[in-house]
Amino acid sequence: MVQKSEYDKKKMNPLLWFLVVIVIPGLIVLFLVAMIMTMAGVDVTGWAKEKASHIPVVSDVLSDDQEQHDKQAGAKLREKVDKQDDKIDSLNGEISILESNITELKQRNAKLKDNKISKEDDAGDESSKQDGPDAVGDIASSFSDMDNEQAARVLQAMEQDLAVSILQELSNDARGDIFDAMDADYAATLTKRFVN
Repeated sequence: MVQKSEYDKKKMNPLLWFLVVIVIPGLIVLFLVAMIMTMAGVDVTGWAKEKASHIPVVSDVLSDDQEQHDKQAGAKLREKVDKQDDKIDSLNGEISILESNITELKQRNAKLKDNKISKEDDAGDESSKQDGPDAVGDIASSFSDMDNEQAARVLQAMEQDLAVSILQELSNDARGDIFDAMDADYAATLTKRFVN
């Protein structure tokens, strides 16, 4: 009997034996395989959740976790959208302010252009009144120094009123030489205007 009691002491509980020999090594192997597959690029947790969702009790637990995760993600997205809406509103406000500034500047620019044009017109009228007769006299003196054919070509190219004004300032001899170098029809037209 003594031997039997030693045998009973050495004999393991079958449940403990099953746990030590089969379950624990199986879990270790399963853990190692999962690690290796994760390093290889396989989504082990996604695959496990997909397969576990078909098991009735586990699927309820997983769906609750998924719903909670979806609610948190939705709350974060709503918060992000609200922030972006606020930013859009502030940018739209800035745009409207800038547009009003642009229209105001355009109006100022138009007023300045109008003032500038009216000042130039006033200055142009004054200078033409002051410089008119003297300018024609200066031009006429340069025509008297020119070659007759060249002076005729230049007079034929300009307006008839200006040509007549220049011819009035020239001496009779210079005027006659330029008419002689001109086209006869054009010289006749200028003479008629000169006389009238």
